Amino acid sequence: MTLKRLENKVKSLNLLRGFKTKTMEFNKAEGKYVSNSDVYYIGKAYGGYRLEQIANEGGGCRDITHRTTKKELYELIDMMIYGYNLAQRDSLIK
Repeated sequence: MTLKRLENKVKSLNLLRGFKTKTMEFNKAEGKYVSNSDVYYIGKAYGGYRLEQIANEGGGCRDITHRTTKKELYELIDMMIYGYNLAQRDSLIK
């Protein structure tokens, strides 16, 4: 499992949810970078990986998954995408 492949899976999740795909953008009016709320990204530390989500423009974040391997994280994100698609489909049926 490559990091690039994992990043592409996170990008797919962000697009599916209607979120931006970049964690930060430059705000010209304020002359500084601001975090994009709700964007999912990969947190890397201590030799492990986890899915995190930006909570606010100040850059606060929340953990979505536990720290694990790239392969397992890829599968967890894939399950999230599958579950989201199922929920979307079911809401259209009812």
